[in-house]
Formats: sequence, C-alpha cells, structure tokens
Amino acid sequence: MFPPLPNSSRRGRSIRVRLAAASSRTSPDTAVGTAIIVARTPRSASRNSPARTAAPRCVGSASTNDGGAIPADDTRLQTFRSPSPRRSPARRPPKWRNRSPTRPPIRQARSRIATGAPGAGSASWGLASFCSCCTSSSWTCPGSSPTPRELRSRRTSRSASGSSPSSSSRSARSWACPRCATGAEPAKVFPRPDVRRRAMRLQQIVKDERRPREFDPREYISTWTEKDVLHGKVADAWVIIFRTRGCYWARASGCSMCGYVNDVAQEVAPEDIGHQLDVVLKKHQGQPLVKVYTSGNFFDDHEVSPDVRERILKELGDRCDKVIVETLAHLLRRDQLEHAMRFVGELEIALGLESTNENVLKYAVNKVWGLKEHARAASLAHELGATVKTYLLIKPPFLTEREAIEDAVRSGHEADPHSDTVSFNPVNVQSRTIVDRLFRRGEYRPPWLWSVVEVLERTRDLNAHVKSHPTAGGMVRGAHNCGTCDRRVVNAIEEFSLGLRDDFADLSCPCQDVWRTYCEAQPFMLTSSDPLAVLEA
Repeated sequence: MFPPLPNSSRRGRSIRVRLAAASSRTSPDTAVGTAIIVARTPRSASRNSPARTAAPRCVGSASTNDGGAIPADDTRLQTFRSPSPRRSPARRPPKWRNRSPTRPPIRQARSRIATGAPGAGSASWGLASFCSCCTSSSWTCPGSSPTPRELRSRRTSRSASGSSPSSSSRSARSWACPRCATGAEPAKVFPRPDVRRRAMRLQQIVKDERRPREFDPREYISTWTEKDVLHGKVADAWVIIFRTRGCYWARASGCSMCGYVNDVAQEVAPEDIGHQLDVVLKKHQGQPLVKVYTSGNFFDDHEVSPDVRERILKELGDRCDKVIVETLAHLLRRDQLEHAMRFVGELEIALGLESTNENVLKYAVNKVWGLKEHARAASLAHELGATVKTYLLIKPPFLTEREAIEDAVRSGHEADPHSDTVSFNPVNVQSRTIVDRLFRRGEYRPPWLWSVVEVLERTRDLNAHVKSHPTAGGMVRGAHNCGTCDRRVVNAIEEFSLGLRDDFADLSCPCQDVWRTYCEAQPFMLTSSDPLAVLEA
C-alpha cells in the first residue's frame, strides 16, 4: 500500500517528509492527504531506546490542485533538518527490510495512526494543513500566514481517544486558507513569508553590527532653533538633544529605521545629565517652545531618573511656555504624568506610533506596540491636561511606494481621534540600521517628496494639526525627487506644516511622471526595490 521511503544522505538527524496517498475514507471535498515524518537516529542508539521507538509526528496534510487525492506513486519529497544539540557522524542508514506491500515497515505503519487510516491505533495527531488551492504548506500559502505559536499549537494537539478519518479531515480542513475553505479570493497578506524571514535575519545582522561607542557622558548631543506652530501662530522652537543611555528597545532589538542609538553613551549617570542641562540652559534665547529629545524615552526611569526629569521640567517650564517630550506609549504612567504637569504650563507628549497596521509594525518597523497602547496613553494624557503628538512613518522598509502612501493615509485617519498633532515622518537612511543595509544594496529608496505631498493632501481633513518636517529632505539619504525641484517642494512642505499654505496645486515638475510610473512599476516587479537602481545596475 505504501511505497518504501528512500534513504537520506543528510548528516546527523534529519526528517524526511513523504506526501502519501489519502485515506480511502477521506471525503472528496476535503481531499486531504497524509504527511509522513520519519526521524533517522544514529546507529549508536540502542534498539529499545526512546530515540528509536518513538513514533513519528505528523505535522501536515496535502492535496492536489484539482481537489483529488495525491496518488500513491507520487515521489515529491521535502527535507527539513531537525534541531539537535549534537551531530552524529554521517553514517548510511540501515536499509529497509521487508518491503512487501502486505507488510509495510513499522514506521510506515505508525504513520497510519497519524491519519486515522484503517487499523490505526488509539493515538491522535495534530495536523497543519497544506492548502488545496496551491498544494503548499500553510506557512507558504498566499492565503494564510500562521504565527509560530499557532504552528506549535497545531502540532501539539493530541487526544487520548481514537482518531477517525472524518475527525482527521475536519482537523486539517479547519486550518485551510480562506480560498481553500470558502472559495473566495485569497486575501493579500503582508509581508510574504520570504520577506518575513529576511527581515528577521537582517534585524539580527544589524544588531550584531552595533558596537558601543565612546562618548563623553557630560556633553549633550546638539541644540538648535527651528520654526513651529504655537497657539496657531508661527514661533521659534528650541530643540535640545540630551545624551543618555538611549532607548531600551534599541538595545534589545531596535526599530528598523532608527539610528539614534549611534549617538548614545554606554552609561550615563544622573549627575551627567544634570551637567548637560546646566550647559545647555546658557544657550536659551527666549524661545517660547522647547522640544526635549533623549534619543529614547523621557518617561523611562532607567534612562532619565525621576529626580533629573523633575529638574529638567522645572528649569525649562520656567523659561518656556510649552514643553514637548518623547516616549513610548506603554511606558507612560499616571503618577509620572501627574508629577510632570506640576512644573510646566503646557506639556505635549510625542508618541511614536509609526503605523496602525500590525503587520507593518511587526515586520517592517520591528515594533510590538500598536494603536491599542497608543490610544491608552493618549487618553491618559488628555485626561491629565496634556496634548498628544503622533509620529507616523512614510515608507518603512519592505513597502512599495504606493503601499507606503496608503499605509500612511490610513494610519493618519485611524490615529486622528487620539491626536492633537499628526506628524508624518518620511524615513531617512541612518547608519547601522536595516534601512541603511538595504539602501547600500540598492533594495531601498527613501520616499519621493511627491509621496509626502500626496499624504499631506489626503489628510487635510483630519481634526488634528497635520505636519511634516522631512529630515535630510532633498538629499539622497532622505526624501527626494529628481534634484531639480527638491528645494522647492521641501519649502512647500514646511510652509504647509506651519499653516502658511493650504495646498500644493502650484507645484509641478517633469519628474512627477517618473514618480507615477515608479509607483506602478514596483507592484508589477513584485519587489519594493528601487526600479531605477535595478535598471542602472
């Protein structure tokens, strides 16, 4: 009934998966086949050891495109490596004995138990489906994207009672992709599994590249004055960047586009930040608005101690009408905010939401906090009298130009109820980041300035104040166009952010046609890489 399994030439332990014939009791509409897994153990293991006697695990089922069962003589194989702490010497596995169809090998007989075939025992095995719409496993099917936790739960679902063919069919069918189960068109899933694996590998590579740098912890990073809006009028804003130990998330994993960790010190004592404050206060020139940045989180007690935070707010609150600080949404606590409101007249909390799409946050930005945490922090800030600024990204990595525009517009409308200001930040290439690595390989291009213009035009209906200050705008590592119109478009975006311009109708350049073609070409090429860079290579 079952053809013999070929020997494996892999070293150490390996797992051979054979797509065998479907059970005779399987109904035609499910067309679920059997995935047989056989584990090879070293010859040194004793015949009665658990490693030799343990039954194989069934992790999948299969079907054909036309809905029929896979024939018994099908020889499609998939080979996976089993994680093992030690590798045994490469030895030739023992040949199968007794290949008679009437007396199949013991391991093939055990595989019957996994499918509930006639004569099966009392064991039941969890099944992870192979989609019938594409005969691929659920983790590569375009219509489904299970998480590792879901895959583990499928493999470990067991029952003490016997398993019938119908129950096995229902178990496998319940994990089929939407197109297979309902006949509907498959939903577009972002990102593709290959992009997912690539993103996680890139994140680890970039994290390994980061090395501690030697900085004087008593020196602040930078300070300057820029234009911003205060009480509906254009005013001077004083920007201060203190040197701290940096964002804890950057040390643990890090966002794909953030390179601020490059400017932080290894360890900064509270008295070091106090010395930075003493020096920078001498540079105050009467600006009514101050922005306090720490390359991390102002309300993280490990980064900025409560005593230092109180002194910063008190000193700046006495000199400025409004103070703006940044933090991650999940770090904001009621007691911290209540204490901070005592020392300032107006306080604005800037929260980096980046996107409201969980897949974009998880796989493109590498963040695990989304709109839910943002809404909680915004509600707390509004309750205590503070305002909220929401940061949203334009074109995180792995998104095409058109996908980035649509994601930013949708995120702006979804974050509007929780925000007083929505700031769209075009991604710029910062050193030692995933974006930097992709950029150097020609696989990422910063957003076009025309994309920023479209996002601002399509979010003019928001109740919150909409703004954008492109970092490195007009440069090759920042949002840019053809080079001829960059300065003019950047100035128009700044005027729009300050309320000095209502639209961008007077802007035009021949590169707009190139930008439109660019947006159309990327989906056609099935990549988020720069089409122009590919053609020039």
